[in-house]
Amino acid sequence: MSNQAVDSAADAVSSVVKSSDSAGIGAVVKVFSSSTGIDLGNQFTSGGITLAILGGSVAALRVVLDYAVEYLKRKYIVTADFESKDESYTWILNFLADHPLSATTTRFTVATDISKPGEARSVNEVAERSVWQQGFGKEFLPKVFFLPSQGSHLFRFHSHLLYLSRARPTLPGGAMPTGSAAIPERISISAFGKREILERLVHEAQRKWLEIEKGRTVIYAADQYGNWRRARSRPIRPLSTIVLDRGLKTRIVSDVIEFLQSERWYADRGIPYRRGYLFYGSPGTGKTSFITALAGHLRFNIYVISLANRGLTDDNLVELMSMTPPRCILLLEDVDAAFRGKRGEAGADIVGQAGNSLTFSGLLNAIDGVAAQEGRILCMTTNHIDQLDPALIRPGRIDVRVLFDKASAWQARELFVNFYARGDVAPPMVGEEALEGVESGGSEVSYGVGQKSARGDNKDAETATGEAESTPAVVLGSSGVVDQGAYQVDSRSVGKLADEFAGKIPERTYSAAQLQVYLMDFKYDPRIAIKRLPGFLESNTGDTKKQAM
Repeated sequence: MSNQAVDSAADAVSSVVKSSDSAGIGAVVKVFSSSTGIDLGNQFTSGGITLAILGGSVAALRVVLDYAVEYLKRKYIVTADFESKDESYTWILNFLADHPLSATTTRFTVATDISKPGEARSVNEVAERSVWQQGFGKEFLPKVFFLPSQGSHLFRFHSHLLYLSRARPTLPGGAMPTGSAAIPERISISAFGKREILERLVHEAQRKWLEIEKGRTVIYAADQYGNWRRARSRPIRPLSTIVLDRGLKTRIVSDVIEFLQSERWYADRGIPYRRGYLFYGSPGTGKTSFITALAGHLRFNIYVISLANRGLTDDNLVELMSMTPPRCILLLEDVDAAFRGKRGEAGADIVGQAGNSLTFSGLLNAIDGVAAQEGRILCMTTNHIDQLDPALIRPGRIDVRVLFDKASAWQARELFVNFYARGDVAPPMVGEEALEGVESGGSEVSYGVGQKSARGDNKDAETATGEAESTPAVVLGSSGVVDQGAYQVDSRSVGKLADEFAGKIPERTYSAAQLQVYLMDFKYDPRIAIKRLPGFLESNTGDTKKQAM
């Protein structure tokens, strides 16, 4: 640097010192000089100290201003946060999808669903998305939702101006999470004034969503990171459609309702307010179906934990169970698949699933430990009760054991009646345009399960009684439209047909699922279902060995 440049810089600093005298900084410099003994007559020294004081003053002022702004924000601006792992996040997305903001914002996200990919937002939309409902020849497009994109947005709610922020968390260094951890996102909504406006927004969003979810059972699944994820929702299944042994449903439902109404009784006696059920039996006997219908009957949601989930640990399991709401069904399916009563040396537990560090003692602690949630209903299912460790199903953890046996004659009859006694015997009408181009010709088309011919030239099939079976499972006229006249079955005669059907089913040989699959092939004609039953029994011998009680 040239001498001329140095002199210029010195003159500039000197001018700062001189000009600062009027502002009081010069006095500060003089006091500093007298107290420290440093000669500030040098222009560089005095100028540097002056700039340091100026910088410190600006920094202090900035801290004070930041604190003041933060204080004002905390006092006069209220903010509500919604995280994607919580159900309230879905409420807000649904609310925003219907708000004018989503239709007017210039930065938006396009989504075909706001709850779960592949799941309709309401019951009616399932029918609306059906190509059979849309009609052939019409362009079929899925429903589209427009949502505010990542970033900041302003919108109005009942004349109040609100501030919306959508953000996705990042890891240190700006990296994005991977796997299930990539899902979390946060929506923040802020308002100036009191919190009542945000509470009103939350309640309105909740009501809108509950109106959509009315009549549905929501199922949540646990991931390997210890979070609950909304898996799907389905229409409530009536308990009347579940066929169990005579009186079994009534006994279970009565026990559950009595438990739900006895919270005070448990509290007065110091008994943990929990109830555990073990449903065991052969596959296809209705264990999971009954739990789903029971949840719908109680208007509960279902929280499912797979003990074979990779990455599941003792801590994760305890946290998951403690995060379940008081009124829900906590389902542990096929517990025998994860723990088969094997114990390691010195009481150490072993698990047969690779990548899973869950221990048997950890499971027991999660079920009835100090942190265990109260008020919920625990349901376990297993196909092999003999493979479970007695400690897992001892009283206190499992209060009620229920055997789901293979179908009795009474169950077979009730299942038959449930299929055909609802008055909708005839199959739905299918328009001619739906069948255009399917067949190249022919007068009458008939087909049925197990028939090789589909051109109206069916050969009579011999039944077990020697009668000729000439009626197909479904009859189509020459135009391709279902012949409704072939399905005129008097509903009053269904009872007699059900008795005949049940009389041919061996006791405790076939599961309800096997019989249901068979009847599905003839869901529009009970007469054909009975005529072809002997062939089904011959080809599906089932397990003739009755399951031990």
